[in-house]
Amino acid sequence: MSKMKVENSVIPTQEQMDGFFAPGPDGPISMVNLLKFREKASYEDGRETALTGLEAYAIYSAGVVKTLYKSDEHGRKLYIHFCPTCSTQVTATTERFPDRRVMMIGTLDDPSQIDVNTHMFADESFHWVSAHDDDVVYAKHRMKEDGSAAEPL
Repeated sequence: MSKMKVENSVIPTQEQMDGFFAPGPDGPISMVNLLKFREKASYEDGRETALTGLEAYAIYSAGVVKTLYKSDEHGRKLYIHFCPTCSTQVTATTERFPDRRVMMIGTLDDPSQIDVNTHMFADESFHWVSAHDDDVVYAKHRMKEDGSAAEPL
């Protein structure tokens, strides 16, 4: 088994971005998780705040570097946000839904706290990714290009 080449970069080069989005030995890696923000931010330590959830998240992610990627499939822009310390892809924002933030579930301290019951882009997933029988699964996005709802598989 060959070792995976790991190269951390705070600001990735275009060549690194191309490599990141290129299919690997088992096909492309696709993961999308949309965040829904609270009207008022809530902190585990109970401190009071006047911030909205979006404002609090903006403070948290202020140090994250953006890299622009344009989808070959639909031509819209995807802004990839990386951790400035370790270069891990943390979140993304999209041209189609600019007020939403996509978070990579692997960046969470405890991903088991997230109930994943809707899956998108299933036709691009690895063969070992599976959904529960009662999950809602879409071949692509759950919305069609015209904004209408897509039919689940």
